[in-house]
Amino acid sequence: RINGSSQAAPLVSFTAALLYSEGLTISQIKTRILLTTELDPVRLGNCLPGGGCVASQGRLDTVKALSIYQDILVLQHAGGARELKFGHIETACVNLDGRCRGVHTVLKRLTHDRGSEHGLVWLQSRDNKIVPRPCSIDAGSIQFQETGTVRAQPVSLSEVIDLVPSMRGVSP
Repeated sequence: RINGSSQAAPLVSFTAALLYSEGLTISQIKTRILLTTELDPVRLGNCLPGGGCVASQGRLDTVKALSIYQDILVLQHAGGARELKFGHIETACVNLDGRCRGVHTVLKRLTHDRGSEHGLVWLQSRDNKIVPRPCSIDAGSIQFQETGTVRAQPVSLSEVIDLVPSMRGVSP
């Protein structure tokens, strides 16, 4: 029932320490925490009278942040119910703005509202910076093997409201 930076700091520090224990660098930890937040676009750009602004548009999601070895999907079904899934995306790329974006190379996060063709994508640039930008999401699906299942299933991109790829290259 309480909020604010005094309550958030120990939780973010705890999450960062757990990520550090997995062998992530300080830069990787910061990026992972920011890329896995529960988005709250209302907070983006909120500034205090003294000039301090909210740097992220989300709230800490420790479960997503710590799931560095699994791809994460949040689906929103036709009735409005949301579903969080962990597993492995077998599709090599997602079509955004008419271009194939590598799921485990360039694409770092994809969000959009169900039923919309437009979303927000975080891409890794050539100089290793992660840059968010608006995008158009082309129709299609991805192959996703949920943890605990034996076979990948197609998942329509129209149902995916949040996609966070695993941190490939980090050893379990």
